[in-house]
Amino acid sequence: MSDSALSASGAASADPALGVALLRALDNLPVGVAVDLFVEETPRRLYVNPALAAMVGLSVEALRTAPPEGLLAPGERERVAALYRAWLDGASAPSGLDTVLVDAGGEPVPVRLRLATAALDGRPLTVAFVIDLREHRKVEEALRTSEALFRQVAEGAPDGIAISQDGHVVYVNPAAARVFGYDRPSEMAGRPINDFLGPDEIQAMAERSGRAHGGEPLGPREYRGRRRDGSTALMEVSSMPIEIGGRPAMLTIGREVGDRRRRQAELVRAERMAAVGILAAGVAHEINNPLTYVLLQLERLRAVVVRAVPDAALRAQILGLVADAVDGSERVAAIVRDLLWFSRGEAEAKGPVAVADIAETAIKLATSAVRDRAEVVRRFGPTPPAMIAGPRLAQVLVNLLVNAAQAFEREGPVGNRIEVVLAEADGRVVIEVIDNGPGFVDSFLADVFEPFFTTKAGGTGLGLAISRSIVEEAGGTIAAGNRPDRAGALVRVVLPPWRGDVVAPAPVVAAPSSARARVAIIDDEPPIARALGEWLGEEHDVAVFTAADEALAALVSRPAYDVVICDLRMPGLNGLELMRRLVMTRPEYRGRVILVGGAVAPDQAAEAAVLGAEVLHKPFDMTQVDRAVARRLRGRAAAPAAPTG
Repeated sequence: MSDSALSASGAASADPALGVALLRALDNLPVGVAVDLFVEETPRRLYVNPALAAMVGLSVEALRTAPPEGLLAPGERERVAALYRAWLDGASAPSGLDTVLVDAGGEPVPVRLRLATAALDGRPLTVAFVIDLREHRKVEEALRTSEALFRQVAEGAPDGIAISQDGHVVYVNPAAARVFGYDRPSEMAGRPINDFLGPDEIQAMAERSGRAHGGEPLGPREYRGRRRDGSTALMEVSSMPIEIGGRPAMLTIGREVGDRRRRQAELVRAERMAAVGILAAGVAHEINNPLTYVLLQLERLRAVVVRAVPDAALRAQILGLVADAVDGSERVAAIVRDLLWFSRGEAEAKGPVAVADIAETAIKLATSAVRDRAEVVRRFGPTPPAMIAGPRLAQVLVNLLVNAAQAFEREGPVGNRIEVVLAEADGRVVIEVIDNGPGFVDSFLADVFEPFFTTKAGGTGLGLAISRSIVEEAGGTIAAGNRPDRAGALVRVVLPPWRGDVVAPAPVVAAPSSARARVAIIDDEPPIARALGEWLGEEHDVAVFTAADEALAALVSRPAYDVVICDLRMPGLNGLELMRRLVMTRPEYRGRVILVGGAVAPDQAAEAAVLGAEVLHKPFDMTQVDRAVARRLRGRAAAPAAPTG
């Protein structure tokens, strides 16, 4: 008998009540217990407790008298018998063993055996503690199902999902990987969280994580994440503490909000521009009417000076003053025109534009603003024709050149450089305006293209905003930043190439001289009506009206005028309504009307075209008026005679 058996026997013989108490304890143990004595390598069951009997659905007596190996599933009997034989041959007994029993109904019962060994009267004895794994397996299966469901949901979720522990990424879903510029989630797993945060966000996330693990409920917060390429991803993040392996972890759900912010900004911009459009239309009408009168009278003054001032020096001095006044008036007109175009976003016909030619034109137009401040350097490479309205591209480049010139802190062109670069990239047209000035202030970069944003005293804040609208309307992009060496600013415009055929422009045909014609002028602004009447009266027979209803009555009752110049915006009866009534009553007026206005909406221009009218935008000069009248007369001469009677 072994020492352990002697000890057990000694304890039992010393206090028989202890043996009884131990058996009662085993009877009440919720874990199954079986005691087997090996006689010539054959196990003989000495004891089973009620818990084991209940586990397999047999009585204690039936279980005790049945062969021990009969309780094992057929596929397990040989494996378990081999382990016992190895133990009997001197190998260490396994401390734990997972196997499968069979219950009274033939159903498998997965169990885990914990074995204790001893000797009784020199024979090997085992005490097996049997743990039912069915509930445990159910929990494991539920966990596996839950994990699979989590992965299924997370893998298909449109929002980024990440799990972190001990400051490292444990899991990210594909959406999170895409946001941060990675092809596979595995490329992010295992890396420190700080690799994916902007430097200003690391402390904030650590502080919020501590508060969350402390039980404080936290709302969403925006973080600036760091993408693979170093760019910034603006994320709205919600986090909740969880446990993995009994240790704290953090589940994070994030959504990129950069696009949403841009859409919100565009909505705000659209609403602002709608308000600006209403304001601009009123402002344009109120400014363009007197501006038209000023320009017309300045043009008449120039003609009078040429005829009436014989002194050459004095004449030149007066004409110089007139030219300055005309230039100032035209600058005001340009501001109003840009404000109208910007607020409405009116599209213009796009054609194949020779970018180098437009760039040269823009440099010439900007000469007066640039030449005293910087030297312009051309770096023109070959480019395909661009798909954009030529005058609008020139406007963009003039804005960029003037903006670059005004950025220089020191005046004088020495050392100040503005480079205009033309190139092709991936089939698209690339235009860069680069200077060596102070560059953009980083905190202003997000706002430089916003309307009315300016850092220049006396600036309107419309130049770059208009440029963005023009470029985006053409299907291109514009971006502002600083040179890589931070030695100046860089604005980059990318435009789509022209996809159609390039057609040579038609030759300009001069308007033929016309005979004296009958012209009616209708405008509620007496100075404009009078100036037009006096100018056109030198070559034509002119009737001037300042009231729309009076004019309509005269036009309907009198012999038809050859040309009618009518203001669009008048109190009571506006120009379009007057024309509708006139054409309905006297169809021969179709094609004879010129509508003039300081703020002509696209729908008004479209209706005017349907009615056969030409639109002339205020402010205009006498040359434009003469050409418009000539076109109407030429059109009338080419048209068949209107029926009479």
